[in-house]
Amino acid sequence: MIKIDAFEMKHLATFEPKEEYEDIQRDMGKAIRDVNKTILTIFWKEAVLCIVGVSEFRKGAGEVWLLPSVHVDSCKMKFFKTVKSLIYEFVFPVLRFHRLEIAILQGWEKGMKWAKALGFKESHVCEAYDSQYRDHVIFYRIA
Repeated sequence: MIKIDAFEMKHLATFEPKEEYEDIQRDMGKAIRDVNKTILTIFWKEAVLCIVGVSEFRKGAGEVWLLPSVHVDSCKMKFFKTVKSLIYEFVFPVLRFHRLEIAILQGWEKGMKWAKALGFKESHVCEAYDSQYRDHVIFYRIA
């Protein structure tokens, strides 16, 4: 059973990230204090499935990001449907976004395939996008 809650720092205690993040405790602490961000925790069978956030960078336009846990592979279809539902039933109508972007690490074919399956289109490459100066491909979706 999938459940969605507002993110709380205590969720990090049971979060088992799919990959290593530099300082998730610090970064999530900063993110949660930013009033322009909506951060949610998605649970599956009482385990943290992922932490997903949406931030507005321009009126009506925003970026969605997601930190998956090791549990994502256990329920891929439910996970996909939940994220799709969040985008189409929450981000666009409730947050009143008309445009949403996703930044995917260049070369991560699985992530790019996933973005396309969600209806996002490839826009451009953003060079040195993250703190490790890695390039990301920007995908976008119009409501």
